[in-house]
Amino acid sequence: MVNSTSLLDDIMDVYEALNETRLTGFHYKILLTASLLYCLTALDVMLIGSVLPAIAAEWKLDKVTIGLLLSSGFVGMFFGAIIFGRLADVIGRKPTLAIVVVVESVFTALCGLAYDVNSMALLRFLAGIGLGGALPQPGVYVSEYVPAKYRGTFLGFIESSWVWGALLSLAFPIFLI
Repeated sequence: MVNSTSLLDDIMDVYEALNETRLTGFHYKILLTASLLYCLTALDVMLIGSVLPAIAAEWKLDKVTIGLLLSSGFVGMFFGAIIFGRLADVIGRKPTLAIVVVVESVFTALCGLAYDVNSMALLRFLAGIGLGGALPQPGVYVSEYVPAKYRGTFLGFIESSWVWGALLSLAFPIFLI
């Protein structure tokens, strides 16, 4: 039988050790990776809005259909957050992160091959599943590995990388359309 007081002491020792750790290259690798993930996730989320005027004109979409197309990715994100949140607890964060990046990337790339609004909505939904799994990852990694006195700074920097992804999404139509 495990002594609960001893287990709690061990947990507190790990927590204290983390908070007394100096920043290392490992922490900056987390910052860079998490910021890049957040930037690319923002690019993915925002890109549909940047190319939508051309898509709507090409496929002659009405406002309701445009709304359904836009919301399909967010519905996927809802399911992705639930599915991949649980999967991360079962198989680990690192393998789950690899899976969500592949899911997000593959289905976003396939959106370029969509031939009608239904195929685009399906692909956006599937990409959204990956996006939903990707969004919580940066915060989780920071909270698990970064000392408490640096967490706010790290999270602020990561959150600000969303802006760079959003700005990139505005540049893409120049090259895509």
